[in-house]
This record gives sequence, C-alpha cells and structure tokens, in this order.
Amino acid sequence: MRKENGYLTVCICVCLPVILSLCIALIEGARRNAERLESMCICETSLQSVMSEYHQVLREQYDIFAIDTSYGSPQSGREKVEARLHYYVKGNIETNQDASYFLRRFVSLSTGLESVGRVTLLSDECGGVFRTLAIESFWEDSDLQILNQLKNWVETVEVNGMEQGREETARKQVDREFSEYRNQYPEVEIRDPSEQVNNTRRKGILNFVTEIETLSDKSLIMENCVSRRIQEGRVSEGNMSLAEATTISGMERFLFQRYLSDRMGSYVSVGDKRALDYEQEYLVAGKASDVENLKSVVHRLLCLREASNMLYLWNCPEKRNEVLILAETISAAILMPELIPVIEMSILLGWAYAESVSDVKALLKGGKVPLLKEDSDWKTDINAALNNSEDSVNVQERGLSYEDYLAVFMLLEKEDVLSMRAMDLVEANIRKTRGNGAFRLDACYVALVVDIRLHGANGQQYEYQRYRRY
Repeated sequence: MRKENGYLTVCICVCLPVILSLCIALIEGARRNAERLESMCICETSLQSVMSEYHQVLREQYDIFAIDTSYGSPQSGREKVEARLHYYVKGNIETNQDASYFLRRFVSLSTGLESVGRVTLLSDECGGVFRTLAIESFWEDSDLQILNQLKNWVETVEVNGMEQGREETARKQVDREFSEYRNQYPEVEIRDPSEQVNNTRRKGILNFVTEIETLSDKSLIMENCVSRRIQEGRVSEGNMSLAEATTISGMERFLFQRYLSDRMGSYVSVGDKRALDYEQEYLVAGKASDVENLKSVVHRLLCLREASNMLYLWNCPEKRNEVLILAETISAAILMPELIPVIEMSILLGWAYAESVSDVKALLKGGKVPLLKEDSDWKTDINAALNNSEDSVNVQERGLSYEDYLAVFMLLEKEDVLSMRAMDLVEANIRKTRGNGAFRLDACYVALVVDIRLHGANGQQYEYQRYRRY
C-alpha cells in the first residue's frame, strides 16, 4: 500500500485563510472607497441642485444670481435652504434603489446632517455685495471708450466747481447790494434788470420745463424699502464677508454706474411695470415720489448748467462787453455809475439762468447740451433773457444727453448710497411680479458654506464642508 504525502493539503489550509482575509480586506476597501466616492458625488450634486434654484426674475431683469430663501412664500430663512438641501441629498441616495440588489448592498448610504453655516446675503455690506455682483455681470459688456468719456465729464464738473452753487451765493449777494442801495437812496427807483428772470427762479421749475399733467404720480413706501430697513437695523445679516465687496476701484465705480443706467429707466426712457417711472432720478435724489425726484434732478441740472453758462460768459469778451454796455446804460439812466458792477453781475447771472432753462428744456425733449459751451452752442439773446420771453427750444445733437448728465450725478454720489437706492428699486420692481409680493433682498443668499454628513452601511461617517458663491 502506497503512502500519500499531504504537504499540498497542509499548504492550502495554511494559505487559504490569508488569501481569504486579503480578498475580504480588498473588497471592504473597495466598498468603502465606493461609498466615499458615492457620498462625495451626492454632496456635490445636491449642493449644485440647491445653487441652481436661483431667483428667476432677479436673474432675468438684473442679471444677478441669488437664492431666495423664501422660495416664493411669505416666510424666509436658513431652515428652508437646509430643507431643500436635505431633499436633494435624500433624493440622490434613493436613486440607488433602482440599481441591482448587489449594488444596493455594496454601497448603502443614509442621511445624517445637512446644515447651512456661514452665509452672505445680497444686501450685506450696505449694498456692497449687490454692487459687486452687478459689476461682475456687466464687466464683459463694458465699453472702455464710454468709461473714459464719463471720467472726463466728472473731472470737468469737479475741476470747474459746477456743483458748488457759487451762482446762488452770487445771486444773494447781488440782491443784498440792491437792497442796500434802495435803502440808501429811497428817492431813486433802482430796478434789478434781471427781475423777471428772478421771478422765474421763485416759481416751480417744473412748470417751465415740463408739462405737469403728464408727469408720473408713482411713489415708494419708504418704510418698506431695504435702505430704510438697513438704516433702522431691521434686516437679516450674513455672517460671512465677501472680500470683493469691501473695496471698490475707480473703474468699478464707472462700471456700476453703467450697469444702473443700462437696467434703470428715466424721464426720457420709462421702463415697463416699474415701481417708479423715473428710476435714475431716484438713484440721484432718493425721494419717495417720481415728481419729487424729477424736481430735485432738474434743479440740480439747472444749477450745473448755470455754473457752466456763467463760466462761458466770464470767458467770452464779446458777451462781457455787451453786458457792460447795457449795465452802463442802465446806471447812467438813474445817474448812479457806482451801480455798474452790481448791475453787470445781475445781468450775467440772469442771462446764464435763462440759457440754463433753455438747456434743461432741450435735454428733457431728448436733445443734447455740451458740458462746456462754445460760441456756436449759445442760444439765448440777452434781451429775450432779461425780458423772460419764451423762445423756441433748439434741440441739438452735440454734447451730453439728459441720461449722460444723470450718469455724472450718479458718479458724484457715494457708492453705498447709490447701492442702497438701487436695491430699493430692484426689490420694489420684483415685488410687482407674480408670486413675489414678499420678496426681500436681505433674504437672498449669494454665498454659503454647508456641512453634509452621510452614514455608511457599517457605521462609517462621511463629512464634507463646501463653499459656493455665485
């Protein structure tokens, strides 16, 4: 009987447990890596799904992306975003139920935690976040030539002091000097040659440059505006700063202004279904009603044009000589040559004002007026100006339009003030659209940090923290 050797059987018995342990370890490692990869994909997909639910009207009208945490309901808050995140996480996990039994057992995940930590709201930084997103949306469409032109206009206004109101001060000084002479010489009839022009100053300027009955009667309830809520501390605030919103360069100031001009209407280009018809005027003046905003802008425009026209008259020898001759004639008629400087200044101010009224009329009718005039740009005759006679408005095509002047005024405003007024209009306009009656900019997320935790089949936990912004 032959004796068999059992070394092969013994070898297999010794090696097989090691090989099986290695295979089990490899399979378990593969399973855990598959769970980790699956959990990561679920996290990314769910977060992208939440970010894709940006407010459609805000995107369509203003090219700004943000999550409206109210989702069209009267209530808003972080809990609703967390609920949406949980919905997508759970939905992505349940898609595995359609897979084979082996795959469901191989990768088995369950929800653990979905929380929103730090957030940035659209109204944060006193409108700085809104301004940053507006600039980013307009950056690619910007025209550097227009921006340089705007810069030159603003520099011209600032260098020549056209916003300082020196003409108003000079007018008051002339009135005081006339009063002093009348008190000193009561027996002499001393008349201001610009008296009829001054009577126009004292009346409502809109009566002379527009048709009152055609003006918009729309107004805002300021207590409901986001700017008022920010001032009174009645807004929700984020707990994460957007670095780009803290500072703004000169180029970004011009880009933000161009964005506002592109998105907002004005007296000469009224938008459809807006809370205010004269939106750019509101950006400049910040009054509650269209009429008050237009009145404020027209007055400011009139003052700027008066400063510019006065500058032209001072530097035009021909017209200065014409004014001097008239002043000498008037003073000689009352035998008071010492009044020549006062009368001359009064005529200059009256003539500049009359020309300015004509300029404003032309601008509101769609014409253009140069910031600094030349001889060919002057329209008003001195006699017609002092007699306050109505001349036909000469609409020309050289110079700045009404909206160009509004652009200059906007650039002279502080960025935070301009941003908050712009947010007032955006919020009010969106509230006029269907299903957005309770829309609030301080309930819109533009950046957020989320924490997601998923549980594996054997007690493993997969935790992720992700940051996203528009």
